[in-house]
Amino acid sequence: MRYYYLFFLVVISFSCKMLNAQQIKGQVNFDKVENVKLFKYRGNDKVLIDSTAINNGFFSLSYNSPYNSMGSIVIDDTYEALVVLGGESIEFSAKLYDNDLELNFSKGRENKLLANYTKAYPFIKNSISALEYLEDLYGNLPQNKAQSQAIELYGKEIKRLQLFEHQFDKQIDTTIILKHYLPLKRLLSNLAEIAKYEPNKHENVLKQLARIDYASDFLFNSGILNESISYHIWFIANVIEDDGLSIKKINQLIKSILSSTQHDNYKFNTASALLLEILQKGKRTENLIYLKRLLNQETYACSADSELLASLQRISSLKLGAKSPDFDFPSIINNTDTTIEKFSELQSTYKLLVFAGSWCSHCRRQIPKLNTYKRLFNKYNVKVVLFSVEHAKSEFYEFTNNLDFLSMTDLKGWKSDVVQSFKVKATPTYFIVNQDNQLVLKPNNLIDISNWLSKL
Repeated sequence: MRYYYLFFLVVISFSCKMLNAQQIKGQVNFDKVENVKLFKYRGNDKVLIDSTAINNGFFSLSYNSPYNSMGSIVIDDTYEALVVLGGESIEFSAKLYDNDLELNFSKGRENKLLANYTKAYPFIKNSISALEYLEDLYGNLPQNKAQSQAIELYGKEIKRLQLFEHQFDKQIDTTIILKHYLPLKRLLSNLAEIAKYEPNKHENVLKQLARIDYASDFLFNSGILNESISYHIWFIANVIEDDGLSIKKINQLIKSILSSTQHDNYKFNTASALLLEILQKGKRTENLIYLKRLLNQETYACSADSELLASLQRISSLKLGAKSPDFDFPSIINNTDTTIEKFSELQSTYKLLVFAGSWCSHCRRQIPKLNTYKRLFNKYNVKVVLFSVEHAKSEFYEFTNNLDFLSMTDLKGWKSDVVQSFKVKATPTYFIVNQDNQLVLKPNNLIDISNWLSKL
């Protein structure tokens, strides 16, 4: 009898899940595609929900309706488009437009709204920008009746377009993630233009950014958590001219994010890891030191997981004066016949370790210039080691064949143990190591290297 009861519970549970499941039906209007995947966003990750084969251009996926997140449809791991997973069934046809996946929704109100907005917003944004430009242009010219009428018309059209945008936002249910996603995405997409061309808006935009709730479920399910934090930091750094004040403001943001997320371990560790990555990549040393100090405080340390603590430890180990990470030379080496097998065994007063990649346009411009520093390097007994972040042997050799210094790769790209041990997040990245294998400098560019050596 007990087994029948358990079976009954399993059936009921399965039936409830099926009742909550929402269907996504699609038709692909282009050839030679085999599979489709459905992802939802969580923190800084994409989580696979469902996948299936495409049969004669048709497929069907499903997700459970409690989801309230942004998601993505990915076809053949190549073509991707955004969808709203807000508890509604969805139907669409998919086509390629200039190699971008475009979804035409026939069912799913929120997804129709997203598609309509995605198509309309660039036009609205560009139109408002053009009209504001003309309004300013005509306003600076000697006035006559025709020009006054034109300025008045431009002003009316700007207000009409802005009203359209406002009315569009009002159509969206406040409980749906799209209500939160669109205004934030719109703000983030305008930051670069505002920073450069609209200084009169800086103060107001800083206030808008300060109102972002970094502990919000909506933000963690939106797919733009990373973008929100990195753009927020970037905007502060670029519009506040006083370096000391911008450092202070970014520190305030860091503390605000940690404080707001500390009671949810997942959110806290996700946000903290993103902050570590963003600050390292942006080479914001003062802010990184502040973040590390906060994370080592008892208030926050108890919320940090082992992965975050390990990342902190790796960063701490790369302080100037600390021992440089060591590594075995990989088997793929160019421009040398050395028998040395480890980085630490390379004998010289200084070693310049360079991380670069054939795919990196900055690297292709900067790294060959190291050849011109040969006399300077010889004078100060500096040996150059290039570690190339690569996946293809042919690209490595093509990139390094004309270089005059030791070059190597393990073809593991960003997953290379060497790359990770030095916490490299961007290329080119430089380290200067002394004869005691201590890190003595992390130069930003070739000029920094030259200036530092010239002062020895």
